[in-house]
Amino acid sequence: MATTTTSAATTTPAPPPPPTLRSKSTISTNGTVQIKSFRQSQRPRPHSKSTSAVLPSLALTGGKGGLDDDAEDDEPEVINFDSDGDLHLIVGGSKVSPQRFVVCSRTLARASPVFKTMLFGAFSESRPCCSRNGSSSSGSSASGRSFITSRSGDSTSPLGGAFEEGPAPAGSLDDDAWKIELPDDDPKAFRTLMGIIHSSFDHVPDTVEVVELFQIAILTDKYDMTHLLRPWSEQWCARQRTRRHPYRLWIAWVLGDDLMFESEAKRLALGCPVNKCGQLLVRCTNGNFQPLESFDYLRLPDILESIAAVRFEAAEKILQKLSAVHRNLATANGRHCREPSAAARQECRLDCENALLGSTIKALDANGLWPLPQAPALTYSLDTLVQKVAATAHMIRPLSSRDTNRSGGGGGGSGIRHVECNPAVELEDYARKILASAPSPVQHMHLAHMENQAKKSGLWFEEKEQ
Repeated sequence: MATTTTSAATTTPAPPPPPTLRSKSTISTNGTVQIKSFRQSQRPRPHSKSTSAVLPSLALTGGKGGLDDDAEDDEPEVINFDSDGDLHLIVGGSKVSPQRFVVCSRTLARASPVFKTMLFGAFSESRPCCSRNGSSSSGSSASGRSFITSRSGDSTSPLGGAFEEGPAPAGSLDDDAWKIELPDDDPKAFRTLMGIIHSSFDHVPDTVEVVELFQIAILTDKYDMTHLLRPWSEQWCARQRTRRHPYRLWIAWVLGDDLMFESEAKRLALGCPVNKCGQLLVRCTNGNFQPLESFDYLRLPDILESIAAVRFEAAEKILQKLSAVHRNLATANGRHCREPSAAARQECRLDCENALLGSTIKALDANGLWPLPQAPALTYSLDTLVQKVAATAHMIRPLSSRDTNRSGGGGGGSGIRHVECNPAVELEDYARKILASAPSPVQHMHLAHMENQAKKSGLWFEEKEQ
């Protein structure tokens, strides 16, 4: 599993509209319902050409493609969350080996409005259901538990198939069992959520790493279950607040951690290089760079644009400062020599400025900054730019008394040292000041969204209102 290793406006728009649910279902050849549903938390744009709903280059769940032919015949690992469970969820399969979870459908429906619609929407809307005994109502099994099983036929429900009643399944999976496949979901994260809603806390970890919490956040957003994390959200997020990882954007967005969100957004603004199209890049463990906007769950509303704007504005200020110093040294009317005793002697002043001009250009060239680039063409990160400016400053040498003595009439052995004329300290201090004072890319709309999410996750405290 790979992870990133990046060294990563202003009107106030209205808060984003509430997320909507879209669901797809298909009936596989063995009669199992395959469900692909997602909540639109303003993350993918309609014109997105992302190849996957997960982050392919960050290798969340393994390689591309599905299981091989031999693996398809293997029985998924079974985790029984309810000994009387009436629903079998087969989770994973598109990118990782699937696991089968035996759960209580009613418990799942109570925990997730999305699952409630998926599992019982057809009955609540009084859609016809066919049973083996000819009944058209949604009756109960001998154990008092009603359930549905999928069968091929015309779609008559949101799941895309007609349903019939059957006996409650035993521990083993048979043809009458109620089966639903969730191939795009992460089994490990899904197991954590099922452990929470079934009070099976042996399956709920005390601490989680950033990738696992990222996957949990995907599922809680997808199935509207963020409220389930209230007892764990603070301790899980506290562990990530000092980390450096782009996944923190999505985690903070879903759980409502505004401090983590702002920290990661600013880190990306200062630490991300860009490509020739101006797209922010992150480096993966294989050494390749990938545009940040190609990852669906990091393409949040207006945040990448705001990050890029902060980066551009800071880079432009630093480059303008370099240009101003060079112009002052290079033009005939420029005045840069600050030595008072040399002010009345033009030759001494010219010697000082000529020495600084030559030294500055050589230092800029040695650090890849000559000719001076334009901000739109700058591809490396702000951190790298400031490092280059600092290295340049350390290479600039002012005119010394030895130089003036050698010049013949310029210094005339006056012993003048033009230390104060050196722009090196000014350049480095200015660049570091711009980096430190770069504004936050986070806008009011982001904070409003995370405030609502924090109330769901339990991260919201009354102190924040004061």
